[in-house]
Amino acid sequence: MAMNLRWTIFAVLGFVHAVLVTMPTFSSPLTAFTVYAPLAGLNMIGLPVFRPGESFGWSEPSTLGWIGVMLIWAVIWLVVATLLTKLLRKREA
Repeated sequence: MAMNLRWTIFAVLGFVHAVLVTMPTFSSPLTAFTVYAPLAGLNMIGLPVFRPGESFGWSEPSTLGWIGVMLIWAVIWLVVATLLTKLLRKREA
């Protein structure tokens, strides 16, 4: 049960995050931060995470950049889902 609960929480967190990032009606500085903060870190270690050229002052993420952002957030949401599952399991006991 705990394994299914963890993956369900992970999927919900990832889905909500993806909706907030991709829906223009929800765009805000916070959602932009969730994309560009990981990109800044990956860029600092020398990975080519931005496409050449700018669009309204922001460089668009490259394919590698999007993969990096998704992997970083997948790890974050998996850790959060694991912690929530453990907390819920302790409450049941």
